[in-house]
Amino acid sequence: MAAANFVADPLIPIVCLSKGLRKPMPENFALYSCLVDTLPQKQMLVLGDDVKPEISQTDRGRTFTYRWPDLTIIVSEMPSELVAEHLQGFEGYVRQHIYKGKVPARGEQIIRKIRATQIVVGVELQPKRNEQAEELIGRMCGGLRPIMFHADALYDWMCKLLLAPNGSFDPEAELD
Repeated sequence: MAAANFVADPLIPIVCLSKGLRKPMPENFALYSCLVDTLPQKQMLVLGDDVKPEISQTDRGRTFTYRWPDLTIIVSEMPSELVAEHLQGFEGYVRQHIYKGKVPARGEQIIRKIRATQIVVGVELQPKRNEQAEELIGRMCGGLRPIMFHADALYDWMCKLLLAPNGSFDPEAELD
């Protein structure tokens, strides 16, 4: 898989208190792809370059865990039996939370793409995003061409703003 041109928004540190110490919270992404219905294991094995993932079946679904000394990335394929209900909730978020029930034509295009989703992939970064994490997510986006949900906003596969919580968007973001 070729690396996509992934340009991430500035990392805003999110911290929690743990025994009086500030500890970064994991950063989460959800990828919604219409291209495949399962993660291709062959590509997932080489996604981390020299780091091979641990593969397991967890409550999150089939999970690939990549570990570096300063970073852990957990990539989970949502179980197929949970996808339909999850997509209904995601559509509701767009329709009701962002558009307050008054969905414009562009919003309906986004909803159609959400409904066409075949696979939902969760990506968790621990403790925080770095260059390796951006490269791995960028490669996944290049292969899956997903809608990416992060920090309450939707992005296209090139990380252009598809839809912000306030309804704004980048007119160059790809809907197809």
